[in-house]
Amino acid sequence: MDKKQAEVVAQSILEPEIRAQEAVRLKRVAVAIDRSRKQQIAWFTLAGFAVGAAVAYFGAISFVPGFFLGGLVGSLVGYVITRRAAA
Repeated sequence: MDKKQAEVVAQSILEPEIRAQEAVRLKRVAVAIDRSRKQQIAWFTLAGFAVGAAVAYFGAISFVPGFFLGGLVGSLVGYVITRRAAA
């Protein structure tokens, strides 16, 4: 067996492992991107909670509904912004 044949045999043995490692790497990248997107939405939601609470405090709205409506609006804004950034 010469060097070229040995390389072909070694490559055929290692090829499935290389493909499996690449699949795992791509899955980890996808999970990291998804986690980052969810984290950005969470920050927008927290900001919305704060704004909603402030509006409820200074306005004529009850505190709890203002708090939750602000969080809902913040999460929707975060969702739209992260979707546009991903596209």
